[in-house]
Amino acid sequence: WAVSFNHNVIQIPLWAWCITLFYQASHSARIRDWVALGITFGLALLAKYTAILLLPPALLFILLTPSARHHLRSFSLLSGTLATAIVLGPHLVWLLKYDFPSFNYASARLAEHSGPFPWLKGFASFIGTAFAAHSVMLLALSIVKRFSAPTTTTAIKTDDMLRASTTHWHNMPQTYSQPEKKRFLLLFGLGPFVLALLVGLS
Repeated sequence: WAVSFNHNVIQIPLWAWCITLFYQASHSARIRDWVALGITFGLALLAKYTAILLLPPALLFILLTPSARHHLRSFSLLSGTLATAIVLGPHLVWLLKYDFPSFNYASARLAEHSGPFPWLKGFASFIGTAFAAHSVMLLALSIVKRFSAPTTTTAIKTDDMLRASTTHWHNMPQTYSQPEKKRFLLLFGLGPFVLALLVGLS
């Protein structure tokens, strides 16, 4: 996509930043991480509304991960939400003022695929393009995994955390366990794609 410059190109680094910042913010207690995530997510939504597909995997990860669930009751998540609202606010006002032109455009584009054959062709094209785009990456990952040395985890056990003093705890490396990391990769690696397929099927 480097040959063109449009909203599809702009959203690529913003998605990467959103996912990276969410991973960092979800296991830290720093409000600045959540604010940075909120600003980046707001910019990602300004680039293209499909960034909303990042929200369900993020919420699902927080709900399914006990060590991250406390954010639902903390000010950190609210601060990130407020940051997104500040970035996106002027655009929402513009949408209301001019009768949602971007949604009307999307509706007109969807009308081009009305009828069973055009819809099936577009749907199959979307799936085929997605798998083709990821096939090289999956092949490279499988080769790396086959020849790489086993990794070690620095996950902190709950007992160690409870026994550690507050000062000692801040000095300990904070990270997710291997199952939690796999859940993170699964949700953000496949979640938006599956959601897009469900939207297409609907």
